[in-house]
Amino acid sequence: MKMKKSLVYTIAVLALVLSTGFTAAISSFATTQQKSSNNLITTDSNLTDNNKAANLSKSENVYIITNPDGSVNKSFVNNTINTSSEPLPLIVSITYSLNGNEIKGEDLVGQSGHVKIAYKFTATKTYQNKLVPFLTITSLSLDPARFTNIHIDHGKIISESSSTLLAGYTFAGLNEDLGTDILPDSFTVTADVTNFELPNTYTFATNELFAEIDTTQLTSIDSVVNSINDLGAAFDQIITGSSELAKGSTDLATGAGKLASGIAKLDSGLSELSNHSAALNNGTAELLSGILSTTSEKIGQELTTENYDSILTNFINYLIQIGQIDQATELGQTKALITGLVSLSSGIAEYTGTVDYIASQTPALTAGANELASGASQLATGANTLNSGLTAFKQQGLNKLIDFANNNLQAFTASLRSTINAANSYHHYNNESATSVKFIFKTPSLK
Repeated sequence: MKMKKSLVYTIAVLALVLSTGFTAAISSFATTQQKSSNNLITTDSNLTDNNKAANLSKSENVYIITNPDGSVNKSFVNNTINTSSEPLPLIVSITYSLNGNEIKGEDLVGQSGHVKIAYKFTATKTYQNKLVPFLTITSLSLDPARFTNIHIDHGKIISESSSTLLAGYTFAGLNEDLGTDILPDSFTVTADVTNFELPNTYTFATNELFAEIDTTQLTSIDSVVNSINDLGAAFDQIITGSSELAKGSTDLATGAGKLASGIAKLDSGLSELSNHSAALNNGTAELLSGILSTTSEKIGQELTTENYDSILTNFINYLIQIGQIDQATELGQTKALITGLVSLSSGIAEYTGTVDYIASQTPALTAGANELASGASQLATGANTLNSGLTAFKQQGLNKLIDFANNNLQAFTASLRSTINAANSYHHYNNESATSVKFIFKTPSLK
């Protein structure tokens, strides 16, 4: 019985991988990821390949906003609200329980105890008596201050830092198509919770993984096995690319953090410089005031920064006329000193104003640098999450498939071919000119 289940598992999962075209697509994706690790910021100008642009224009994205139980609230096709009467090919059901008792998601908010959240995906679109299969990946973020003892049965806990990141996966429709009960069409998260809250959750669903399979590869078991081995090698390239992306984004986050720290030091230094400049300006003003006062008493006339030049010039000329050359020379030096202090005071005031202006701009620069550092940190977290998820998928799923590849696959070839044909038949939801379609489900937060 164990051998039979292993064989069934192998055949079912083959729908994920048996295609030279899919292998080539994975290799292309791996190359893209490797390039992205060296250039984390891209623009539309990078999309110079006309064929890629054409393919992008033929892709249809369907966005579904669900209620807490997974039922559809509203949906959009690309950027337009969905008005089509065409049913969605995938139904999502989300159930909640607290301490073993089923409860509505809305009523769970603020509760404490042992909680269970179950996601179930049901494929509904058929083609020649076969369901169109879908791969779904759901991401959840749990606050470790609220959730402990977290477990997910079909997925992985990817990160456990400031938030606990989980990814759950299912293969909707494959069990029915292939007559198995091995592949998961649901996943369950359990945890102990205090004051329950749940952020938005997102599910990505696609049949492209199955639709890209070349059914001509099924004419030979050897071709099937070769395709599986090719897929394993190509997936290793993906993991290498995502690893480089993770390293590059981590380096970016480190650099952004250093930039934010440097700008903060600059802000502090400018503030200190402004204070010292103001003190220097005050000292110069006091010195100038003292010299003007002393000189005024000496010549018996009141001097100011506006009149000192004319009064001292006249007084110096008078001293020269009466033959008091030494006194005239001394007074000339005093006049030069006053002139220098007036000029210095004006320069310091202008300099202080410039420093103050620069200092006033650094808070905005500091805020921007902090925002950059925060964004870079989130990017690094996401890139590391991607790498961990891909590695887990390779270890937990694909490696098992490769190990089982030499079993007797022939008995299931016909059923598998029909499943692939069903997947291949579905390439649009509302836009008949589309060549591929993806579904993104968003379940709003429970707070």
